[in-house]
Amino acid sequence: MKDDELKALFKKAAEISKAVPESLREAAFNRAVDALLGGQQVSDLGSTKKIRKTVKRKPSAGPSQEGDADPLITELDRTAYPQMKTAPRVLERALILLRIAKNDFDIDGLGSSRIAKVLTDKFRYRTTYQAVQQALDAASDKVDRVSTGRKTLYRIMSPGEAYLNGGQFQTASRAHNSRKPKKKRTKKVKVQKASPRKANNSSKSKKQTQRTKSATTLLKELLEEAYFSSPRRIADIRDHLEHKKGRSFKVVELSTPLLRLLRNGLMDRIKAEDGQYEYKSH
Repeated sequence: MKDDELKALFKKAAEISKAVPESLREAAFNRAVDALLGGQQVSDLGSTKKIRKTVKRKPSAGPSQEGDADPLITELDRTAYPQMKTAPRVLERALILLRIAKNDFDIDGLGSSRIAKVLTDKFRYRTTYQAVQQALDAASDKVDRVSTGRKTLYRIMSPGEAYLNGGQFQTASRAHNSRKPKKKRTKKVKVQKASPRKANNSSKSKKQTQRTKSATTLLKELLEEAYFSSPRRIADIRDHLEHKKGRSFKVVELSTPLLRLLRNGLMDRIKAEDGQYEYKSH
């Protein structure tokens, strides 16, 4: 096949490959060349070669086990591994999961994202792949790291097995489980103190009530002593209490007790010519 024919063939194959998405154009170009050539042999510089453009493929990282198809999520019985409940940190939980995957599911190596997903979705320990990666990278003496393309798989080693079976793990578990739950803080209710003005007013009212009761008692004594056999004005009553009983009252403090005795029918009241009231017994 001549060079002009090859150029025309490649040009036509390129036009055909433009009809597919960019990610598939390379494969489409190869298929188009094969179809246009029809399996013919082409001579180029004295050597016989088949026209084919090779496509570089990235090394496979193995079958994906993410999502619902992951046997660690669909088939694993979390109640069969009580040790996971006592694991205090992300490191211990990740090591236990690596051992479960290896011994019970023949999966020798898990990525950090897969570990985080199984711990979160299956065991209900919410975590992230960054936390898992940081914990396992810091424990390089317990796990082996294997790079497969873009992913890094972690495999539990003998020291990791010994750690899970040893006293350090048991001590950490007991310390974690013996932590007392935090007490809920109770809000303190502030008791508002009475202002000085209110306190003074309340004390004044108590004193006034006591003086009123005292004045009523004294007035009843005067009734029994026949003091009110003659008409008495409030000023006279006040002076009599001060001089004869040794009790000093204001005129206003006597008006209310006198009015109560009047309403209770214990005394009578007469209005004098000057308009002042005079009190006397019946």
